[in-house]
Amino acid sequence: MLLECDAVARAARQVTKEELKAAEALYKKMVAAFKAGDVEASSSLHRDFHMALYAPSRSPWLLHLMDQLLDALGAA
Repeated sequence: MLLECDAVARAARQVTKEELKAAEALYKKMVAAFKAGDVEASSSLHRDFHMALYAPSRSPWLLHLMDQLLDALGAA
């Protein structure tokens, strides 16, 4: 996924400590939901986690494309 690589690369150059902490918190919640067998919550948190990784790219166009791509892939 070239768009994902670009989004993460852009984000890595300007991510804040707060954004990293927020992404880490989402990751931990996602893993906990998965381990608990909560498919709906883990799926939603999976999407939120990935969007949290892309958000520091600060590119509305790229974020829109990634959002649409996750929709198309069914990553709700």
